Parts: sequence; C-alpha cells; structure tokens
Amino acid sequence: IGSCPVFAQAPAWNAPSTVHVHDALGKTIRPLMGVIGSSYPGPVLLDGVDWASFALNHKSALVYRAGILAWVPDLSASNLSDDFASYSLLNVPLPQQVLWSSDSTRAVALVAGPPRLVWLGQFDSSPRIVASWDLDSSQTGWSLLAADVSANQALLASQGGYSSQLWLFSQTTAPVKIAGFSRAVAAV
Repeated sequence: IGSCPVFAQAPAWNAPSTVHVHDALGKTIRPLMGVIGSSYPGPVLLDGVDWASFALNHKSALVYRAGILAWVPDLSASNLSDDFASYSLLNVPLPQQVLWSSDSTRAVALVAGPPRLVWLGQFDSSPRIVASWDLDSSQTGWSLLAADVSANQALLASQGGYSSQLWLFSQTTAPVKIAGFSRAVAAV
C-alpha cells in the first residue's frame, strides 16, 4: 500500500481569493471571500453599479454608476464612493465591451450609439481618453474580438448587410479591413 502513487503526492492548498464580482441584479460590487473553489460573496463595496469591468490585476475596475463611467483604482479601499467621484471619465458612454492591457494600465472599449472605439489610459494618475475612432454606422453588430497585450491595437468584427467584416484598429493609424474571413466570432 505504501508504494501507491497517491501517497507520493503533496497536498495542494488554495490561497484566499482576491477576485471581485459585479452583482447585476443587486447592482453591487462585492469581493469573493474564502478560497478558490469554495468562495462566497462578501460585503457590498460599492452599490448602484450598473456595469463593471475588472482589470486583470484584480485591483482596479471601470465602473458605470449613475450615468458616469469612472475608474476605481483600488477595490480594497474603504472609500470607494470617493474614488469613484475622483476618477470619472466624462463623455464616455456605457461600454458594450472592454479589453484590458496585460499590465492593467490601459483599456480599449467599444461603445454604442453612435458606435465608437475608445482607448482609456493614464490610470496611474488621472484617467482619460487616449484615442478614439468613430466606427462606420452602416455596419451593424460591432464586436470587440481581441486586443494586443498593450491594448494599443484592437481586432473588431462588424456586420454589413449579409457580409461580415474583420477590422484592425490602432490608436494612431487608420483602420484596416482584413479580407478573407466570412464570419469572425472570436480571436486571440
């Protein structure tokens, strides 16, 4: 029995979770308490939240509350409402999709009505719109498929009539239509 491989395995311990979740029904942001695989929602950190996108570092988020998009730099801070007011991003409507840079210092957002692609940055000081492109309104069903690790370039798909288009957007150069795809739905 002592030679069974099961006895040779070291026990695996899970660390406490540092993930936050947006409760869409309760319109709150809560931390997940406990360990991974056995966690539960913790106390309400911020209420009245219509939408949220959490950065990859699990420390900050973009939050849409009372018609205002704001960056929350530290989800573990005790004064989240104050942070929300301090870091608002004026003139940015509710995003449909957001993709973050791998270091959580930038984000690219797809907003509707009229469709626009917006790059958000300077999260370390005063968040602002870094760049933006208005999207072709004749195309419908815009979808943000992927962004590079620095969130400088974004790959989007759109629908125009019966055909689907694939586009590459950059902060500094004109959008490029990529030919050869019939219906792109995902990208990495």
